[in-house]
Amino acid sequence: MLRTSYSGTIVPLDSISGQWASFAVSPTHAPMMALYEIMMSSGALCLLQLAQGKPIRGGIDVGTGIEADGHLFGAAVVKAYRLESKTAQYARVAVGDTLVEYLDVASQSSGSDIRAEFERSIARQLRAIVAKDDDGSWMLDYLGPASKEIFGGTLPTDMVKMAEEFIEVSRNRWRQEDSKLFDLARYFDRRV
Repeated sequence: MLRTSYSGTIVPLDSISGQWASFAVSPTHAPMMALYEIMMSSGALCLLQLAQGKPIRGGIDVGTGIEADGHLFGAAVVKAYRLESKTAQYARVAVGDTLVEYLDVASQSSGSDIRAEFERSIARQLRAIVAKDDDGSWMLDYLGPASKEIFGGTLPTDMVKMAEEFIEVSRNRWRQEDSKLFDLARYFDRRV
């Protein structure tokens, strides 16, 4: 997986192309594992950064792109940027409709060989950690039950406690009802 960064931005990228790609893809390449790594690390990073008092937001989607000289260009970057800058609005990872559709299709894909079953299982797990937020946007539900299950039934309690403390201190500092912090606090209150 290639990672590149811009000012304050991390752009993890990987090919989700399958066998039908017009270019050579390694026979060991598992597209769902690429998505799994990106989505799970994004959720873990959200919680870790909150625990450190430095909330982040992000956007994840799939789309076409080309990598040149360590930089990614194309629809994939534009869609992720729009999700982060326009949709996320608070410390969450917004998920694009195309990614949700991709996971829905992959969850129901045919094939009975071990690779197809594996990819289908991972797609179902990933789809389960994507939820609709109060504003109707798709988001990475990094504190939800499916995420907890992936992490062995519970989230790291020390990180959750530190994140809650940061949110509480911040909530007392910013008493504005329209603050984005209240959206984050509402999410935490529902999930923790």
